[in-house]
Amino acid sequence: MKGEIKNNGGLYLILLFIAGAVLRAAGISAQSIGPEEFTTARFASASGIIALFWESFQTQAHFPLFYMLEHLVCMVFGYSETSLRLLPLLFGIASMPVFYRLVRAFFNEKISLAAFFLFALNPYQIYYSQQALSASMFLFVSLLITYYFLMSVKYNAFLMKPFIVWSVIGVFTNSLTVILLIIFNLIIFIRYREEIRLNLWIKAQVIIFCFMLLALPFILKGGGVRLAGASMLMAPFIAVKNYLFGFTADFNFLMAAGCAGAAYLIIMAAFTYRHKNMKIISLTALISFLYPAALWVASVFGKFIYPESGLILIAALVLVLLAIGISYLSREGVMLALSLMFIFYSVSVYNFYVNEKYKKTDYKKQYEEIVKQAKEGAVFIHSSINSYQAYEFYNRIKHRSNFENRKIQEPAEAVKKGLKYTVSQKWEKFRQETLNGRFKQNISSGYDPNMITSAELSEKIKKYKEVWFVKDNSTGIRQPWLSTGAVWHSDTELEAPLNVEGLLWVRNYFNIKETKKYYGAAVYKMERR
Repeated sequence: MKGEIKNNGGLYLILLFIAGAVLRAAGISAQSIGPEEFTTARFASASGIIALFWESFQTQAHFPLFYMLEHLVCMVFGYSETSLRLLPLLFGIASMPVFYRLVRAFFNEKISLAAFFLFALNPYQIYYSQQALSASMFLFVSLLITYYFLMSVKYNAFLMKPFIVWSVIGVFTNSLTVILLIIFNLIIFIRYREEIRLNLWIKAQVIIFCFMLLALPFILKGGGVRLAGASMLMAPFIAVKNYLFGFTADFNFLMAAGCAGAAYLIIMAAFTYRHKNMKIISLTALISFLYPAALWVASVFGKFIYPESGLILIAALVLVLLAIGISYLSREGVMLALSLMFIFYSVSVYNFYVNEKYKKTDYKKQYEEIVKQAKEGAVFIHSSINSYQAYEFYNRIKHRSNFENRKIQEPAEAVKKGLKYTVSQKWEKFRQETLNGRFKQNISSGYDPNMITSAELSEKIKKYKEVWFVKDNSTGIRQPWLSTGAVWHSDTELEAPLNVEGLLWVRNYFNIKETKKYYGAAVYKMERR
């Protein structure tokens, strides 16, 4: 087998790269824009980079480098599902050679090919390469940060310049880079302070910190809060299943057996001492444990959602450890393990592309069918943020239509204390007095004029002759949380589907002329009596 790998290693790499690229690109425009992707579309469609920066500050915990790049891409290619997902796709494909370089720098060709096989065909990586989110960009950058860190530790020679460059880009891509850098510092000062030039390391951290100050307001202000009732205790264990087999693999007896077998091989890789690169193996295992553990503790005890996509680096490192564990098996054992992984991958990828249960609710189809029938002056009203944001993309951004699109939303009660509230108050004052007042920059501060309370809607509804009411059912409401695993499906009570027929203004003023049933939603055509 060694001779076969040596003779055909290059060919295997090319074939795996092509297969991985095709899987990441296939059907990139097929699925509808989802709620999280609408956030990207909204910022990318801003009037300019400066407006984008200030608008993103209201709701985002991350410096908007990714949104800025998306803005530039969409200026060239327009606004569509494909153009919004093009940048994540390119980063997803580019991460494959970076991942292989990271593994091959420390391990033999057998381990490197096994790891590349697992990474190139991995459903988790395919999923995030097709989402208009910053996850694949963060993977690309964090792999490079980790690569230069491990190289510096291995050779006791700090690769200062590339480490600084990619760390700064990482901070501007995702605020969780700060946690990763803190872990690297702990590892250096606790275990390797005698093996690396500390003066250069400290100098690098100071430079990175100076750049970090630009992103610090985003980090301090934070983003959304955890939904009430969400249990995070099982989140990292479900995440490991996702890392190995993807979100779209059902958790059943066979999947449990696959997870158990993979866990055994990963543990064997991390705690056996049969490999000459045990320093790198132990470091990989340590990073894979400390990084998610820190965020898990924060999610269990704080108002913080366990950040599935923010841990995409760990998904890659887990596959490295799995490949090392597989390499300890006999030739037949290696072939069996990779064959079983391929079978699991095939089922998961099939579900992602074909199984309606795992696909986004097709709001694109809904919108296009309704627009063909809607009369001038018709209004779309939504009971859920999921359908509202998708329709908003197709209505305002992609097709630039002028249909009124509203979401029933009761005002949320703000928590008027804490650091986040203090920073938000300072921001609001700066927005009103400086941006809007002095520089005439019309920054909305996150306010969406399309949101309307039930009371306001009851007053205004009388002026409409035709209403299209979009109601997400339980499946549609929960669908966007698929990527966070079954912990949301089982432990979190999301909003209940609205009873349209029971609404007072429907009974008083409208007749339901037609009901269109879709997977995840129903659309009611109403006409004024």
